Amino acid sequence: MTMEQDRWSRVKGRLRSSVGEDVYTSWFARMDLEGVQDESVRLSVPTRFLKSWIQAHYAERVLSCWQAEMPEVHRIDLTVRSAVRPVMQPKEAPAPVEMRRTPTPELRSTATAPVSANHDAL
Repeated sequence: MTMEQDRWSRVKGRLRSSVGEDVYTSWFARMDLEGVQDESVRLSVPTRFLKSWIQAHYAERVLSCWQAEMPEVHRIDLTVRSAVRPVMQPKEAPAPVEMRRTPTPELRSTATAPVSANHDAL
């Protein structure tokens, strides 16, 4: 296993310099090596969202980084580790914050205006 892990750390190094630090941290930092078998490499990620994103955008990149280390590798199998956290978490987070941001100032301005008008009348 140590030889595989050694290769994996070199592959991660290639990947990092290929995609840049920010992209690497966002998409690949939590990717783990499950094993190498014949022509295929098994990698795992924590969420289905990460899996589908990597497959859609970086499958070729990951494969070519492996092939630089091991030319005999012809496929990457990406699996999802036990999904403990809900998959929708990254998408959910920004929306409620934006929705809360807009109504509150309006509510405040309408709430304070009639109150001060009433005081003037009194």
